[in-house]
Amino acid sequence: FLENENNFIQGAQNFYPCVNGAFTGELGKEHLDEFGIKCVLIGHSERRALGDEEFIKAKFDFAKEHGYKIVFCIGENLDTKNSGKTLEFLKKQLEIIDLNYEKLIIAYEPIYSIGTGVSAQSTDIAKVLEFLASLTKV
Repeated sequence: FLENENNFIQGAQNFYPCVNGAFTGELGKEHLDEFGIKCVLIGHSERRALGDEEFIKAKFDFAKEHGYKIVFCIGENLDTKNSGKTLEFLKKQLEIIDLNYEKLIIAYEPIYSIGTGVSAQSTDIAKVLEFLASLTKV
């Protein structure tokens, strides 16, 4: 893998917010450093399903403190979408992080579209993107 020649960067889809330690099945900063990882994914729907927003915040704060590029995932389930509360729900997911962090990428993942046969409509996505732009304008 030649990241410089292909314009790719390696990232970790999960990590534990520690420098090192005995956290079975988890990767700390020393492990990420060993492989040159400078980008981490936080808040993926499969991890959020575990239901610990405080842990997601701890991961964000740790990654920010150590200068990682952060891909922060947000998204709503079908019940939230159908209740018309998508933007309110997404805003709540974002309240725990620093939206002004310069190495932040927000990834919108409409959870209701994963394995359900329900596709996200372009008008819904446009509404979310407009909403995100309004939150992140400096």
